Amino acid sequence: LATSIRHTNAPIILIDLGNNSIGAQGAIALATSIRHTNAPIALFDLNDNSIGDEGAIALATSIRHTNALIKMIGLS
Repeated sequence: LATSIRHTNAPIILIDLGNNSIGAQGAIALATSIRHTNAPIALFDLNDNSIGDEGAIALATSIRHTNALIKMIGLS
């Protein structure tokens, strides 16, 4: 999934990974992909994945530095 996000420019309506136990390392892999894509993402749901501070910081950093437009991200 992370590789697919990185290599597409097509709009992404929904990435729903809620309740998948991706943890910090999964969040970091996704963050790297987000940072290197130009694809707009309407909804990115990572609720209940125990990404911790490290994963949250990686996501926040990538969102800050990406050219992609992300409308909403769920991290509860």
